[in-house]
This record gives sequence, structure tokens and C-alpha cells, in this order.
Amino acid sequence: MDTRIITPGVVEISATEAELQAMRDNGMALYWTPGAAEPYWASQPQFALDTPVATPEDFLRAAGYETWSELAEGEEGEMLTLTVSRPNVGLLTTKQAAEALGVAACTIRKWAPRWPGAQKLGRDWLIPASRLDWWHEQDHEPGRK
Repeated sequence: MDTRIITPGVVEISATEAELQAMRDNGMALYWTPGAAEPYWASQPQFALDTPVATPEDFLRAAGYETWSELAEGEEGEMLTLTVSRPNVGLLTTKQAAEALGVAACTIRKWAPRWPGAQKLGRDWLIPASRLDWWHEQDHEPGRK
């Protein structure tokens, strides 16, 4: 099983069919603790405020399957990937958004007035974590806007 942090509060998890079926057979789900960098697998939450964010079946549906029997037969099985986000990730500062997108914070500030859902807070901007994809939809060219 592999976990890759995409942005603060958003991770991509890859697991084999065999690993996911073992998780399913043991009644496990993916839980996220508030403030943690990534989720964990367990049969029940470890802390009172932990929130379930995915089940093995969510991986199956994300790959376009409805049942486990649709997957190809193999020793380890197919690698399935799911992107999950921490509940209530909410808004990112320009610095957090810049780190997540691999650009300078001043670039985020430059584009923030056009960003859907962005909110001005003092001299800074808050960018919705759920709308980081907007950045990739734009035709960015170096220089003045």
C-alpha cells in the first residue's frame, strides 16, 4: 500500500486488490484524525473525533468496478487508487496553496482575485482546498496578467 500527499489534507492511496480484500474481510475502513497528515486503516476509530473517509469498496468504485468478481484473477490483483481528503479541509493560505501547486506564493496572490471561492483576509487570501484544480484549468503564461 502506498500513500502520496498531494496537498495538505488531500492524499492519494494505492493498494492491491488482495490488500483491499483483506481490509474488507476484517471490517476495516480508512479514518482520518483531525490535524493528522494522512488517514489510517482500522476496524473502528481510534479517537472520538476521527472521521471515516473511505472503505475498500470506495477503491473498487473509483476504479469503475461494481463487484470484486469483476477484477482480473491474479496473485496480488490489480492496483487500485483512490484520492481522499481530510474532512473539513476548508481553506488554504496562499503559502499552503502555493506549496501544493508548486508555485510561488506571490503567484497565488496575483491570481487569487479570480479564484472561485477565494476570500481576502487582511493582506492575504484563503483559497478553497476543493478548488485547487481551478489552477490547472487556466492558461498560465509568465509575466503580467
